[in-house]
Amino acid sequence: MAAYIDSTPEELDRIKNLKIDGPIAMVNLLKFKPDGGKEQYDKYITAAQPFLVKHGVRVTYIGDGLGETIGPDDEEWDCVLIAEYPNHQAYLDMTTEADYPVEVRAAALLDSRNIITSPRPTY
Repeated sequence: MAAYIDSTPEELDRIKNLKIDGPIAMVNLLKFKPDGGKEQYDKYITAAQPFLVKHGVRVTYIGDGLGETIGPDDEEWDCVLIAEYPNHQAYLDMTTEADYPVEVRAAALLDSRNIITSPRPTY
């Protein structure tokens, strides 16, 4: 099974071409490397903090994965993180900055998924 750690140029282009205005939330599903990945991810969060502040990003939720209630048995996630961005351009600007700590994030992760979302009216 392939691991997904960083966005591809095609994925970044897809985000860049989204026809949405306003805030987005990025749902991050994270699987840590077995030897110190969680601790390395904590280092990433610390290193990324100035970038989050600069681009108006708020981490609204972070929690440990406890297992699936729906989904394949072979796909388990160690952590779920939800970050809110003022808009999709803020995500692109932040994650493509030359000194953004992508290597620290990559050193922590065995696999990940990022799901970009936009708010919808409440029911």
